[in-house]
Amino acid sequence: MNTLIVDAEDVYDPRQLNDHLLLGLKGTMSEAELGWICQRAHEGLLAKARRGELVFGLPVGYVRGRDGRVEKDPDQRVQQAILIVFEKFAEVGSARQILLWCRQQGIALPLARAASMQPRPTSRANMLGSTKRGSKCTTRCEPITYT
Repeated sequence: MNTLIVDAEDVYDPRQLNDHLLLGLKGTMSEAELGWICQRAHEGLLAKARRGELVFGLPVGYVRGRDGRVEKDPDQRVQQAILIVFEKFAEVGSARQILLWCRQQGIALPLARAASMQPRPTSRANMLGSTKRGSKCTTRCEPITYT
């Protein structure tokens, strides 16, 4: 394979032993740097949590009051829709069955604080709320196991 690799510093030929070793070293250092960046981001999140400054978005059905406290959404339509979901879950025991039942009954589920109660496409993720937490880095920086 006659491929050359060019970066800001040099031109590398992976067939040459020295270039091959240097490219491998650069790749290893890049991986280490990504790990360090993720570690610093995670430590930053932990530090914010220790100080009480870590704030996530609230699940559907809750709002932050003027004093910063978490309260139930004052919109009665939202409260009623959430109540229906929990009652139906106690009956059928499955989020998917609740979703199918809501679609069949034409019941619109709230998606966000400012969302209207107009019928929209719903999904299990929308119904149960987002489970994504923290920075994007936490999802990409899982330990790597070499076999």
